[in-house]
Amino acid sequence: MNRFFIIKTGLLAYTFLLYFQSIGQPCDFQSPLKTRTVLSGSFAEPRTGHFHSGVDYKQHYGIPRDTIYAVASGFLSRIVIKPDGYGNALYITHSCGRTSVYAHLHSLHPKIRSYIDEIMQQEQLYAIDHNVPSGILPVSQGSFIGIMGSTGRSSGPHLHFEIRDTKTEQPINPAQYGFKPKDNIPPVIRGIMIYTLTPDGQELTKQYMPAIKVNNTLYQLSRPIIEFGALLVGIGIHTYDQMNGANNHNGIYALQLKVDGQPQFGYTMNRLDFSTSKYIHAHMDYEAKMDNKYIMKCFRNSANPLTFYKESGEKGVIALYDRINRHIQIKVSDIEDNQAIISFEIKRSDSLAPLPSHPDGTMRLSPEDSLLVRGKYTDIYIPKNSLAAPVFLNIRSDSVSIIDLRQTRKIALYNPIKIRKRLIVEPKLRQKQVLYRVDKKGRLQSYRGSWSSDRTWIVDVDQLDLYYVGMDTIPPKIKAISLPNGQRRRGSIVIEDNFTPNASVDAVVFDVYLDGQWLLCQHDIKTHKIWWDMPLNRQNQEHHLSVIARDAAQNESTLERTFYY
Repeated sequence: MNRFFIIKTGLLAYTFLLYFQSIGQPCDFQSPLKTRTVLSGSFAEPRTGHFHSGVDYKQHYGIPRDTIYAVASGFLSRIVIKPDGYGNALYITHSCGRTSVYAHLHSLHPKIRSYIDEIMQQEQLYAIDHNVPSGILPVSQGSFIGIMGSTGRSSGPHLHFEIRDTKTEQPINPAQYGFKPKDNIPPVIRGIMIYTLTPDGQELTKQYMPAIKVNNTLYQLSRPIIEFGALLVGIGIHTYDQMNGANNHNGIYALQLKVDGQPQFGYTMNRLDFSTSKYIHAHMDYEAKMDNKYIMKCFRNSANPLTFYKESGEKGVIALYDRINRHIQIKVSDIEDNQAIISFEIKRSDSLAPLPSHPDGTMRLSPEDSLLVRGKYTDIYIPKNSLAAPVFLNIRSDSVSIIDLRQTRKIALYNPIKIRKRLIVEPKLRQKQVLYRVDKKGRLQSYRGSWSSDRTWIVDVDQLDLYYVGMDTIPPKIKAISLPNGQRRRGSIVIEDNFTPNASVDAVVFDVYLDGQWLLCQHDIKTHKIWWDMPLNRQNQEHHLSVIARDAAQNESTLERTFYY
């Protein structure tokens, strides 16, 4: 046996022994940056459809000059290169039972990039989620691993940083390990939303009341006593936190609701679970959130399975059975225990407000119920536990080409609605069949289905909206932005499609060939830009570029160009 192989194997085994012996030891972390810590995003703050699973470090020097360092020694355990999501991301597993995550990187350490590029080149992949075998890429504390960037679904240059439990992969608040700036700024309270409720949690009415600032930490309402004609009410609070050195509106760390001096509802954001992150729409006022007003509910209905709450048996719902004043105090705080408090009183008015009338042609559906609506051309199935709250539904599905799932209220969905269409479509055109809606930006968002028989097409949708049945016969458009020349090594193209795929469907797929050989490129889904750097050993000659792009309907287009570099 080769002597070198024996020595190498022995050293690797010894490294593993030291690593596993140290598991369970306290974590000794340092900052991933060597600049002043300024955060633009906090742990568990509300995002579009999930809780933020880490903290966001603001850039200091600008792209591409902010260097990222390993917070502790360990092994590089996962590398992700994708045009969406986290973009370029690294995962380092540490001996203390934690994994650190570094996302949206502009570039990776050359050794790491060379390792993953070789795999992507061999497998001809432009996106990869690769688990690195243990010990292949060891990392020491403070070592350079990448450069801050804005890859993936990033709205600007920053480092998205996480600490996860290695065993469960649950995100843990990094501030518990010292990843936080100095902060003496208390949260801000903008207002209160008061909801009248049914016993099963349906929101009947709601009223927003702006908060009045008394001093740096205390707030009040314009009326000290609020009267409502209801037996049950819930409270929502419009609040955010700010940190030293940044103007960003961040999420709060903790909340406590007291009724008549007794704690009745609250939470602290120390740990998240990816499997329940979608239920953020039960934690917040979904309708207000669609209007960019972030209101956290201080009560929980039966459709909310989140487990980080501290609550009494009433789950934060306040009873007004007797006409007595109920004293309400809500305290919000950040990780440094800077606090903001609002207090007021609420009571039942002399008479109860009438319940909203049952709209004509609608049916009431609770989150615990399922619903099957059969139509002439379309069957619509809503599984149980799909709705965020009880709602009156008016589903119209008699049209061949239109499916109207719009509601008077904006309701979040936790599980997709299944649409079954009866259509006669030629076999060669079935893959081009598409269901689509128009999103807020005017884009056509597509939902691709599957054929269970010659005349039955099944599609899952994730929004209560107006949908159209159509055909996708238009191929993607390919445009050459810049080609390499004697002064420029980088080349770039743009590929765009007439439909924007929904989250569960891959975007346009493409292959780029240089002089007949597959070329590894990088892709930015925000700009639809694809780029590459010419090999240094391919200079002073003519080159041929060939690009093939295909959308989800298998419409294909090509681009052929010749250039001299």
